[in-house]
Amino acid sequence: MIHAFPPGHSVASFQACAACFCKENVSADVIRLTHDVVYGQAAGSELLLDVYAADKPLENGTSPAIIMIHGGNFMAGSKDSGPVVDEAYFFASSGFVAFSIDYQLESDSYLAENQAVRDAVHNAKAAVRFVRKNAERFGVDAAHIAVWGESAGAIVAASMNSVSTEGSSGTPGVSSQVAAALGLSGTLWPFLVGMPGNDAEEVTPWFNVFGSKDPVVFPFLAVMTHTFLLARGLSAAENRLVWVPDGGHVPWDSSTRSSLRPAMLRFLAQSLEPLGFRRIGTVDDFMESTDINQPPRALGRSISTTSSDHMLMVMDKVQLRKALEQQGFQELENSLEFHQLWDAINNNGSLDLKSFHAVLRHLKLYLLCGGMRWTSAATGTVAPQLPEESGFIGFIDWNQRRIDEFYFRRPDRPMDFFLTHRKAQMKMRWVHCARVGRPTILRLAVKYQLHPLPVEDLIQLEQQSVPLVRKYNENFFVVIPLLRLTSEAKRKLSQYRELRSRRISDVQAEAEDIFTAPELEHCRFACFAAGPPHYDTVISFMTEWKKCQLHGESEHAETGRVRSSSDDAPGRTQIDLSPLPLLSPSMPSPSMTLGEAERQETGDEQDFFAGVVRQIQRDYSMLRAGNASWILWRLVDVTIDELSPILSAYRAQLRWFSSLITTQEARVSKDVEKRLLRSKVELDWVQRKVRPILKVLKHLIKDKAIDPDVTRYLEDVEDHLNLFLEEVSRIIGVCNSLRDEVNSYRDRQQQKVLYVLTLVTTLVMPTHLLTGIFGMNWQDEAGQPVVPGFGVMAEKRGYYLFWGTSITLTFVIWTTFRRILKWI
Repeated sequence: MIHAFPPGHSVASFQACAACFCKENVSADVIRLTHDVVYGQAAGSELLLDVYAADKPLENGTSPAIIMIHGGNFMAGSKDSGPVVDEAYFFASSGFVAFSIDYQLESDSYLAENQAVRDAVHNAKAAVRFVRKNAERFGVDAAHIAVWGESAGAIVAASMNSVSTEGSSGTPGVSSQVAAALGLSGTLWPFLVGMPGNDAEEVTPWFNVFGSKDPVVFPFLAVMTHTFLLARGLSAAENRLVWVPDGGHVPWDSSTRSSLRPAMLRFLAQSLEPLGFRRIGTVDDFMESTDINQPPRALGRSISTTSSDHMLMVMDKVQLRKALEQQGFQELENSLEFHQLWDAINNNGSLDLKSFHAVLRHLKLYLLCGGMRWTSAATGTVAPQLPEESGFIGFIDWNQRRIDEFYFRRPDRPMDFFLTHRKAQMKMRWVHCARVGRPTILRLAVKYQLHPLPVEDLIQLEQQSVPLVRKYNENFFVVIPLLRLTSEAKRKLSQYRELRSRRISDVQAEAEDIFTAPELEHCRFACFAAGPPHYDTVISFMTEWKKCQLHGESEHAETGRVRSSSDDAPGRTQIDLSPLPLLSPSMPSPSMTLGEAERQETGDEQDFFAGVVRQIQRDYSMLRAGNASWILWRLVDVTIDELSPILSAYRAQLRWFSSLITTQEARVSKDVEKRLLRSKVELDWVQRKVRPILKVLKHLIKDKAIDPDVTRYLEDVEDHLNLFLEEVSRIIGVCNSLRDEVNSYRDRQQQKVLYVLTLVTTLVMPTHLLTGIFGMNWQDEAGQPVVPGFGVMAEKRGYYLFWGTSITLTFVIWTTFRRILKWI
């Protein structure tokens, strides 16, 4: 039983996948063999190869090529050895053109092991260059060249793309890169590591068959090779290690061959098929490959049906001209450039649908990038040149071993980004845009074939107030709000923390000047993340940061213009439909505040995700080794992390409020209560703004296309967001508590005042009573003033009697309340 890692697909799925270069079955008994073709020289001797090809050419006239390298410990063997000849016939019967080669042998390879490997690799590279240069002669596709080897030949096959030196065996000036490598009992370790010149960045997709009891090449070397290639950036599908239980060296008997030959063909189909849209010399060398499903109207009925399950749509030169004219291009029949374009892209007088769409995308990008003049089909006038983008555009390409960064530095020719393709060895790309205009969004939409619905959302990103997550063609589209403290608020928060840490005695007075209110700013964030099967691209967008205006005192600050009297007219709604001006990087907008202009000049958009970029720049970091799902997680994680300082600012403000209320109690001004209400309103707004992000996170967590490891990190982000929302609710509760405390102090003060007033009224009540009695003008029979019970009220006697009685009664009341009733 053969154990493969990872498991492959069915033979039927291979036949569908390999249809791009194996158009028809070729019988094994009609193989054309050409002997002893000279492809180079080494050590004064000619290097020879044999050609195995189908006698009947394929429909498209070209076939993929495979170089066959024999074994023999770098001391023996030849291109006529049995396993090599058998496999050459097999590959030729499967639609390939096989080239079995001789290479330079050493008299004693163990004395110069590295030299023997390097010489053999240089010879094999010369063979690849020879085949590529003579592709038309042999009927092969120069972009589809693989290599196969057994034993020592497998070591050479694994080392092809990992050695940067070319040697001098022949055919200089031609690329020696191969698209895939297969080996029997091969290993890259330890031969490659000690070899001088092994500084190439790209490694070859590798399929290795190994016996578990190999007595010549130890099995642990195969495991180390597999691990090493994974670390160099190959995916599991590109790095296959197949174990043959109890197999020895080169375990390639009849049962193993019948089991593994289909797996090898599947591997070649997977490795060579993606290159079919990036053939050497085609118009789309620099474009992102994508699936095209809709034909242009000019094709009409020009559809030819093949024996496969799908239809291949083609057009001739006249149909191409008509299709382009329908897109707005004029006078193509007499255009020299059009005829040059046709000569460069046509294949035997026809052009398939995918290539047509590549041409159309190419032309659209040149129009959007200002490289061509465009005549409007509606007005017939030449459209003006689009201004250069003044917003921020940064991009990073990387694999596990290398990174090309244009995030903190601007390329010399920014528009080349839209017209060039990432390097083949780069597995990931992240494009980040901020404050970009409509033309840049359309450039990215054309380049990456973005779905029109999210593109429309991007153009109107400023109006996207609700977070959302959608999937279009298995790609993720996420929109979430970004909130953070302004730089001034962060500075004040830092000063407050410093005052508290220094325990300044007058911290209360200084803190009042520092913390008037935390200032927030917000923007919109949108992100595309490539889904299965590639997970290789992330495109993110940010709008301009704006201060949050929640109370209406500076309404024009957020809208960017001052309201006129006509704006308030009843029944009149004015909408500004004029396009926004694109400003140069050195000239800020007239409506910008000074802080906004400073942020634009200092690259504030770079700073927000600078930590993500630095993490990608670190070798062997989690983001460096991950795919688009990891980048999407990290971007969302950063947006949630930026919420923490907001909580710190409001906590500091409430701490100041609490200290002030405790100190001043009822003497606290009404302005403090207003600011408490304002803080509550702001926190409630933040909570309503952030809470819908939970739905976005839950959607991403439940999506099966997200890697399970990434899902666990997204769950951690969800926990942080829930904690933030709970903390906001708690701080809102603290605002209510502080308001209640202020009201309580004021109620207590009022009660004290009423208590004092009541006490004074009670104590003076005897005086009031006596005043009434003494003032009733009682007279005796003699007409003298008298008070009943007190006698005649002479001037001196009445005065002392009145106050003495009043004080005595007041003292009695006080004593009763104080000593007996204990109310005082």
